[in-house]
Amino acid sequence: MGVKKWLFRKLAITFTLLSLITLSISALLIYSVTKEKVSADFKESTMQILKQNEMYIKLIDESIEVTSIQMLQNKDIAENFNVKGLSTFEQLQAKNRVESYIKSIGNNGSSSLIKV
Repeated sequence: MGVKKWLFRKLAITFTLLSLITLSISALLIYSVTKEKVSADFKESTMQILKQNEMYIKLIDESIEVTSIQMLQNKDIAENFNVKGLSTFEQLQAKNRVESYIKSIGNNGSSSLIKV
């Protein structure tokens, strides 16, 4: 009976080691494949975010450019900035006119606000 017990113990140890080695190899393969996939997905999503940010910055830049052109082409704004010699009340009115015009450009975003 001693030999059977010894053989059974060796057989159990062999199957246990074989199972552990197989599981370890599987775990390593799964880890490497998952790591590659996650890295690729991360790079792709990062590039998408960068492209979206680039488009958003271009949109803001174009909007600022259009608004600046509208403001530069409006003679009323230039006249309202020249407030020397005006009373405090007239200066406040000029400030309110400029503020109102700038708000209307910002709210509408339309080139129809250009006054020549």
